[in-house]
Amino acid sequence: VKYGPNCRATADVRQAVDDMKNGDCMLLENSWLENGETQNDPQLADSMASLADVFVNDDFGTSHMPLASNSGITRRLDPCVAGYQMDKDLSAAQSVVDVPGRPNPRPIAAIIGGSAEASRFSVVEDLVDKADKIIIAGPIAFNFLKARGHKVGDSPTDAEWVDFAARMERRARERGVELTLAKDVICGDKFPSGGQEVVSRAVPSNRIPDNWIG
Repeated sequence: VKYGPNCRATADVRQAVDDMKNGDCMLLENSWLENGETQNDPQLADSMASLADVFVNDDFGTSHMPLASNSGITRRLDPCVAGYQMDKDLSAAQSVVDVPGRPNPRPIAAIIGGSAEASRFSVVEDLVDKADKIIIAGPIAFNFLKARGHKVGDSPTDAEWVDFAARMERRARERGVELTLAKDVICGDKFPSGGQEVVSRAVPSNRIPDNWIG
């Protein structure tokens, strides 16, 4: 596997691609390091697309996001297809979706993580009606911890999502769904940015120190 120092079609990356032979594989730099990635920048999409003939999307987890590397690029390459891992993930998701005449497998446990975005909360709301157990981790969990009255320090929460979390807790109890949160978290005395080192430690998730960020 060869490594490309940029995800854009810079002169050195293009030369490396031109030098590839049948069977070669090249891993380009992480497109998330480009400001234009999350903005679905057409110039970034053009540059990446110029390096390929076919687009294969194998990342189910970001497919709902309009990125230059998974949305913009599809307007510039043909064909665009789903990969084997995407197919497996979709099949797994469809196996627990209600289908008329087909009983759902039981029990169903779902794990939800990532940042506190509207799309994730809508998934939680849907799963409360389908799953037997829901495990919530990552930044989204701080809203549920705060809804339970726990200290979350300066961890990211939103009043609207805290209220939503409280409603989902009540709904889960009414339906007999077990809703589980992480028992401990890694937190720091400030948010790490720009390569800055921070003091961090593991603490019980219901006792994050004041002014610390989980």
